[in-house]
Amino acid sequence: MTNDWNWLVPKEYRFNPDFEYGTMTDERDGKVYRTTVIDGVTWMAENLNFADKNISHNLEGNMWANKNDPDGEIAGRYYTWSAAMDTAAYDCGEGLRCSISDVNRKGICPEGWHIPRLEEWKNLLSTIEELGNRQKLLRSKTGWDRSNNGTDAIGFSAFPVGYNQGGSFYGDGYYAVFWTATQGGDGYTSGYYFYISNQNGAASYGTLNKGRGHPVRCVKN
Repeated sequence: MTNDWNWLVPKEYRFNPDFEYGTMTDERDGKVYRTTVIDGVTWMAENLNFADKNISHNLEGNMWANKNDPDGEIAGRYYTWSAAMDTAAYDCGEGLRCSISDVNRKGICPEGWHIPRLEEWKNLLSTIEELGNRQKLLRSKTGWDRSNNGTDAIGFSAFPVGYNQGGSFYGDGYYAVFWTATQGGDGYTSGYYFYISNQNGAASYGTLNKGRGHPVRCVKN
């Protein structure tokens, strides 16, 4: 198996074989996800792969699957910010400010789970800072180009599946990017995202246009 990114490698080979994951089942579609507990907080250890437009009408035109992974089995789905927050009823998204709280925002997560807000991602970084190189702790043990694979010691298992911009995909092998539930400074065009990069060794956060497509991790309430 190649250590660099290759879409032909099944996701089962990317998870840490030495880590004991938990599991959760999304009752909406029966999909089963690995989970990990970090400092008492339960995180999904893989990206959300929910795509039922009959349940979440906001997914129409606001969600993508990579052409190399049409069923989302490896990368999950790539959502716009508004699709991830499930904001159709609030008429907000790119160019519109959402008057919703980012605290325990369910969005498109399963019942009893929520999209982590920026503060929760910051807390994650603070927690693992004491354990060593935080980028390596979060990255999967294989799949990161330029020999920048992680230890995945905490079972977060971030795959470098990149992002979607304008319907095209970029950054596989180099970036893992996730939406947060927190809007950017003006709230109209941007949302906060969390990213892991192997180009500058970063595990950090910033703001991006709400129309970009990013994977989602959910946190248990």
